[in-house]
Amino acid sequence: MINRSLAVGYNRTLSPTLLTEIRFGYMRYRVNVLPNGLGTSPAKDAGIPNLNKDDFYTSGMPYFNITGDPGIRLGYALGVNQCNCPLAQREQQYQFVNNTTKIVGNHSYKFGADIRYALQLRVPSDNHRSGELTFANGYTGEVVQGGAVQKGLGLASFLLGDVTDLPGTSAPAPTRKSGKSACFGMARTPGA
Repeated sequence: MINRSLAVGYNRTLSPTLLTEIRFGYMRYRVNVLPNGLGTSPAKDAGIPNLNKDDFYTSGMPYFNITGDPGIRLGYALGVNQCNCPLAQREQQYQFVNNTTKIVGNHSYKFGADIRYALQLRVPSDNHRSGELTFANGYTGEVVQGGAVQKGLGLASFLLGDVTDLPGTSAPAPTRKSGKSACFGMARTPGA
């Protein structure tokens, strides 16, 4: 994680009755969380298609969840090895503020503006991009007398290559840009 910020302020007395304050701020927030095995293609090397599609975002070991007793979980995902990655996030914000005070007799008038511009990129890491494969026990059961299905083994589904669930993954999100501005004005009379 790399965070950077900068703030610069300037106050100026333009006349005995006119004061101004100018501030500029910049903030940058950056997160890069990468899994072990980045750049490798174990699923592709083992002959499992469409999981390791590139050398970065979908590289590395997929998550294998073999249900049953005992269950087996291996690979990389949030449910095993606590790696919900890769996660790429970048945010930048620029801020300009001006506050001006005008004194007229016993009255003071304040007005100003706050202008902000933000850029954000967040590539979500909801599911591990090299795949999260679940092998459940229902598909390898047998039909017993009366039409009831006796549950099978998740390990048998795995050995048959019968994936029960494969959640989708997401592509990099486009950069979001937004601008916000606010203005204010107020009057104050001392003792009022």
